[in-house]
Amino acid sequence: MCRQFIMCEYRGTCCSNSCRIPSTAIAYVLSGMYGSVGQLGVGNAILIIVQFCVAGIIVMCLDELLQKGYGLGSGISLFIVTNIYETIIWKAFSPMMINAGRGPEFEGVVIALFHLQALLWWL
Repeated sequence: MCRQFIMCEYRGTCCSNSCRIPSTAIAYVLSGMYGSVGQLGVGNAILIIVQFCVAGIIVMCLDELLQKGYGLGSGISLFIVTNIYETIIWKAFSPMMINAGRGPEFEGVVIALFHLQALLWWL
């Protein structure tokens, strides 16, 4: 079943990582790394755990691609690709607001687009 979900070449590594990712995510949230669960709320705590699991699966898939030879070198490429992927996703969907001299605007391109469309619709 693990091999069908994520195409792992080595079944033992895949299944151990599939168990390790959610347990690490739960440990991070329950240890108070992002605040107590009471402050976060159960819904936000579950969203953080899901985010960790999805990110872990993406890193596992990137690692498999590098092991099969679809990369430019060793595992260091994995960290470079993960950093670039994080930057692209953050710049696309960041909800942070910045002040660029023309008033506050969203940092994420997609959110800024929808915000601008909403503003223009109301004018």
